[in-house]
Amino acid sequence: MKKVLVLLGLIGAMALSGKTEPFSNLEEKGGKMVVKSTGVPFTGIAEETFKDGKTVKLKVDYKNGIVDGATRTFYEFNGKPEEEFVSKGGKKDGMLKRYYITGKIKAKEQYKNGVLNGEAVEYYENGNIKSEGIWANGKQNGDFKEYGENKQIRVKTTWKNGAKVAVKEY
Repeated sequence: MKKVLVLLGLIGAMALSGKTEPFSNLEEKGGKMVVKSTGVPFTGIAEETFKDGKTVKLKVDYKNGIVDGATRTFYEFNGKPEEEFVSKGGKKDGMLKRYYITGKIKAKEQYKNGVLNGEAVEYYENGNIKSEGIWANGKQNGDFKEYGENKQIRVKTTWKNGAKVAVKEY
């Protein structure tokens, strides 16, 4: 009987591998996303929809129950991307992008092993830069600049290893 159950579990895991499953068929156990009916760690794309049951709200890539790959959220109004990023081993790793409802870029942030590490830029909806700065291992480092919609710098804050060193308003 145990062999039959193990075999059925393996067949179920293989059938779900690489497939799209609604989050309602999954649950978190021991820090991993597993298939409710089998308890097997999920590999594939987990998906959630808005109340209409058609428009996708969230898509998350899993590998062996851990977030690994793309995570994407969408606007209900038009189905366009709201935010997207890549994870490796459950941690953000790479460029995170946020979008306005129009589809224009709102912000970009660079992550490494789950921590802000690199350039972070925020944009006005017209495409002009709103703010920009560099992060090093989760700490602000260097000059962070804030701009008006007219592209002129308004404030420059200098940071060193997360400590504010200077602020200059224009």
